[in-house]
Amino acid sequence: GIDPGYDSRVFTSQKPLLLYSNINEEKYTIQSLGTFSQNDSKVTLGFDANVAPRVLSIGIEKAEGQLAGTAVYLVDNLLNITHDLQQSDYNFDQNETGEFLDRFTLRFTPTDITEGDINTAGQNSLVVFNKFESMAVEASKPVQNIKVFDLLGRMIMQLEPNKKSFELNTQNVKIGTIMLIEARFEDGSFINTKSIKY
Repeated sequence: GIDPGYDSRVFTSQKPLLLYSNINEEKYTIQSLGTFSQNDSKVTLGFDANVAPRVLSIGIEKAEGQLAGTAVYLVDNLLNITHDLQQSDYNFDQNETGEFLDRFTLRFTPTDITEGDINTAGQNSLVVFNKFESMAVEASKPVQNIKVFDLLGRMIMQLEPNKKSFELNTQNVKIGTIMLIEARFEDGSFINTKSIKY
């Protein structure tokens, strides 16, 4: 919620680019959190782009206080990508101008899906986030087979991990490659997602 004296509202958006958080559908350049919980705290981020096309980058200049030793993940809600900002900046192509109110979410665990949520919903989930030379994969149940393709449909990687959590080595994948990921679970069901090599 709004904390007078702590939060700072955006009053004008005349800059070429503006990154902000959202409180009650209003734009804020500073948003305080009363209590920080690594599992529960998350912040919706939006941006205004008055110039395009551009390659944009989101990163952490400096982490202080409780965040200094905490992992920070940026979730691109449009591309379904989770990126570890402690490892590197997140770069993305922006080809249109306008307001993008809920494009991103900041959170402090790689996924906000708990084991209880998975058991209750009975759904498959697969979350992929980038590290320096690998992709970490977190799934709702053991992945029997995972295949990674480039945009031309060429298979660039295949693994049979039989685990819920594992890593894929991306050392030989070129930076900027969009990877299409197909994972098959032990029960025969499968899920698709995508990621970008940074």
